[in-house]
Amino acid sequence: MKAWISVLGASYGITHDLGLLLDILKDLAADCTDFSDLPDLTIFAVHFRYDDAGDDCGFPERDEVLEKVAGLVAHVEQVLSAFRQENQSTGE
Repeated sequence: MKAWISVLGASYGITHDLGLLLDILKDLAADCTDFSDLPDLTIFAVHFRYDDAGDDCGFPERDEVLEKVAGLVAHVEQVLSAFRQENQSTGE
């Protein structure tokens, strides 16, 4: 989400709060509809970043969560690719 925000020319401060990041994207008029439930993962974002949590997050819907996160990563990769192509064509 941070890369997506950066590409849109905004900043996000120091945070791991996925809800805050999603709100920033919404304020930037980004279509975040498919990712609206990802703020529920904020606790895991912090836990996995700073603790040795292993591979099992304890989520009963683990496969569904992994699919949603993979969708977010794929979407941000598309946004970044479009940004790079646009900047190459304008010489920036």
